[in-house]
Amino acid sequence: NKKQISLFNDILNIKINTKRIDKLKMMEYFYFYPSNSVLATIIFHAIKNEMSGSEFKKNLNIFNNTKRPVFNISGKDLLVRGISEGIEIGNTLSRLEQKWIKSGFVLSREKLLLSLN
Repeated sequence: NKKQISLFNDILNIKINTKRIDKLKMMEYFYFYPSNSVLATIIFHAIKNEMSGSEFKKNLNIFNNTKRPVFNISGKDLLVRGISEGIEIGNTLSRLEQKWIKSGFVLSREKLLLSLN
């Protein structure tokens, strides 16, 4: 089954330090991976005895109380600001997304778009 293979692949690829998970790190995991893959990875590391029971509970609590961040800028937003279609939009979107991620997902849509000026 493709979903099971994808989940297993994510478990192997998510580089998770179970002793250093915080809300920001969890948001990064949620942004780049499906939440079920993140949870499966946490459980996998618990089964491998890489965390204590209290660490597992802490990580599960962070998991349950973290929302997936949403990057809400699209190519349409850039077109109306005069950015050319094609590679220029792609590069600009990528730069804005990286800036947003580095900010800990807190830079607002407005501030990101203002940074284009």
